Amino acid sequence: MSEDNENLELILNLQLQIAAGMKLQSDVIDFLKKIKDWGKREWYYICALDRMPLETLDDMEKKKYSVAKIRKTRQDFLIRSYSSLDAVNQEVERLKKEAEEVFEESRNIRNTIMDNLETALEKQAAAQEETIRTKDSIIEMLQKQIEKLEAEREEGKEYQGAYLGRTPQAIPLPIIPSNESDNKKVFKGNGGEEAGKKTGVLEDGRRAWTAWCRQRDVKHFVDRYIKGQDLSDEQKDFLLDCLESGMKPADVAELAAPGLSLDVMERLKKLKFKGKGEEK
Repeated sequence: MSEDNENLELILNLQLQIAAGMKLQSDVIDFLKKIKDWGKREWYYICALDRMPLETLDDMEKKKYSVAKIRKTRQDFLIRSYSSLDAVNQEVERLKKEAEEVFEESRNIRNTIMDNLETALEKQAAAQEETIRTKDSIIEMLQKQIEKLEAEREEGKEYQGAYLGRTPQAIPLPIIPSNESDNKKVFKGNGGEEAGKKTGVLEDGRRAWTAWCRQRDVKHFVDRYIKGQDLSDEQKDFLLDCLESGMKPADVAELAAPGLSLDVMERLKKLKFKGKGEEK
C-alpha cells in the first residue's frame, strides 16, 4: 500500500514538473497542487494548456466535475474558441478581398487618366503644330506680297524714267482743278495733252511709292514683332489679322505689347478706329 502511495506521489510530482516545464502560470500550478486526484489533475493540466481560464478550472473543481464532464467542458471551450477564430479569419479574408478590389479599381482609374492625358497632349501638340504652320503660311504670304510690291515699284520707276527722263521725286505736284472748264485751262496752260500724260504717270508713281512704303513697313513689322520671341502665338495671330484688315503697320505696332491680353488689344484696336473716325 505504501508503494502505491509512493507511486501516486511520484505521478503527482511529475505532473507538476511537466506543468512548470510548459511555462504555465504560477497560480495555475498552485491550483494543480491542490488536486490530489491525478486523473482529474491530468485533465485540468490539459485544459490549462488549451488556455482555459483559471476561473473556469476552479469553478469545475468547486462543482466537483467528473473527468467526463471536465472533458466535455474542454470540448465546448475549444469549439467556441476555434469558431471565433474562424470568424476572424473570414473577416480578414473579406477585408483582403475588398482591398484587392479597391486596388484594381484605382489602377483602372489611373490607367484611364493616363490614356486620356496622353490623348489630350497629342491633340494639343497637333493644334500647336497647325498654328505654327498657319503662322508660317501667313508670313510667307506677306513676304510674297512684299516681293511683288518691290517688283511693281521698280517697274514704276523704270516707266517714269523712260517717259519723263527723271525720277518720281523730281516731278512737281500739279494743281488739281475743281471743274471741267478749269481742267481745260490747266491742261492748256501746261501743254495740253502732254501735261495730262505726265499727271497720269505721276499718279502711277504715287501708288507705286505708297505700296513700296507699306511693304517696307510691313517687312519691318514682321521682322520685329512676328519673328521675335516677346509675343505669344495668339498675340502674333491677332496682329497679323490687323495687318490683313488694312491697318497701317505703325498703328498695329502700338498694340504689340507683350503684357497686353487679347481682350485689351481688341479694345485698343476699337478705340483707335473710333478715334480715327472722329478725326474725319
